[in-house]
Amino acid sequence: MPRTPVQETLTIPVLAWAQIATLGAVAAMLMLMMGGVYPGPRALAGASVATLFFGTWAWRILQGEGPTAWDKAWFWVWAAVTAWIALQLLPLPRGAFQFIGAYPPELLEAYPEIPVSRLSPNIEATIGYWGMFTTYWAAAYLTAQLPRQALGILVAVLVGLVFAEALYGFVAHAHRLETVLGLWPANRNHHVVLGTFWNRNHLAGLIAVLWPLAIAYLLFGVRTHPVRVSEGRYLMVVILCIVLALALFNTQSRLGTAAALFGLLVFTLLARAYRAARVTRLEQFWLALAAVIAIAMAVMFGLVPLLTRYLDTFEHSGRLDVLIILGDLPIKTWLFGAGAGGFHDVFKLVQPPTLTPSYYYLHNDWVQFLLEFGVLGVVLVLAALIPWWLQVRPSSYNRLRAGAAGGVAAIALHSLGDFNLQIPGTAFAFWLTLGVLVNRDVEERTVARKRAIASRQPGNGGARPERRKRSRSTASADSAPA
Repeated sequence: MPRTPVQETLTIPVLAWAQIATLGAVAAMLMLMMGGVYPGPRALAGASVATLFFGTWAWRILQGEGPTAWDKAWFWVWAAVTAWIALQLLPLPRGAFQFIGAYPPELLEAYPEIPVSRLSPNIEATIGYWGMFTTYWAAAYLTAQLPRQALGILVAVLVGLVFAEALYGFVAHAHRLETVLGLWPANRNHHVVLGTFWNRNHLAGLIAVLWPLAIAYLLFGVRTHPVRVSEGRYLMVVILCIVLALALFNTQSRLGTAAALFGLLVFTLLARAYRAARVTRLEQFWLALAAVIAIAMAVMFGLVPLLTRYLDTFEHSGRLDVLIILGDLPIKTWLFGAGAGGFHDVFKLVQPPTLTPSYYYLHNDWVQFLLEFGVLGVVLVLAALIPWWLQVRPSSYNRLRAGAAGGVAAIALHSLGDFNLQIPGTAFAFWLTLGVLVNRDVEERTVARKRAIASRQPGNGGARPERRKRSRSTASADSAPA
């Protein structure tokens, strides 16, 4: 049954507010609680997002709305991941397990009492992996289908969270605070900025993924048409860049800093490529001012220790050693996978006694995903991801979506040498950013505007638009940092 205007006014905002409140609260909770590294915050996040997802679909069904092709594209990616994880949890005959499992046959023959018969060596870890992936994917989906105005509020919440994290982190670092907001003992690693996270690299990853999105939102909001950007917005960008740069450089995270700068570069290039007008001198002044002040403050308060860490050899971290040791795993493990969330258990099969630390995560999310899912699992997931991307990909990357793309690019680079996508506080922000990038309402409005402009062009049945001179002092919302 079609909805009346009264229903639209009374019900749609209520549902949108529920989505904003839940997603924003979960993002804040995961950041606050040490980045969500403990089971309790993860379980609460999963239950909250699941309730929101089923509540959203219950409302749609009551309104007579069924799944569209856009909705189904999201479902099939989740189904592919779920199906492969289910296969990893199936008990296998001893012979089949010896053929495709990660454990060497001679070890199984010598110790027949070993209770392993599945591709996954840790059932609890694999189920937990599936639960968190489902939470992230549902959150990205819900963000991607938010109305444009509601999306703007959610992004504003994310901008406020990353600003608060950076500001609190720098203050806590400067004053050597012993607790996190007075709630629980802080990590005593006082020589770096941690915020409310347990590890500096996780905070650096959060800043890297949200910094480009924050600049894009403060400049452009969620508008899809060119308007003048006020000086007040540029001033907010200056303040944001100062605080985020101070916190980021004082984390002394080498790859995190490089990833953040890379994300800002991607954002700048995309926004410039898709802008509707050239950058004015006023814009150049404000954006250059933000960069100069941020760099100057960072040089005074933290850049030198960070540069000193870049001089350290890569081998000191042991990450390269782990990647080399993984080559000792049999080819069958790389083909069929070691089990989602099973890296910690499987790595012990080849970890030499000289490598004393216990590695719960490989410091490379890309390689860890390949190891845990195997080549066959990756192919299955890609077979669902490619049609999904063709269905949801943006038609252009101007404005807010350029910032979201910069954040996605930043975390993609950071994941080459860290495991931010395994840390809920950072990972949840990444998946929400992905939802912003492919948001359906922003895309539909952009396409509609392009069609309207094309219909007014000569030869398309429309009248030739009157040519007007643009004032040099008028800044377009499509402009980007120079």
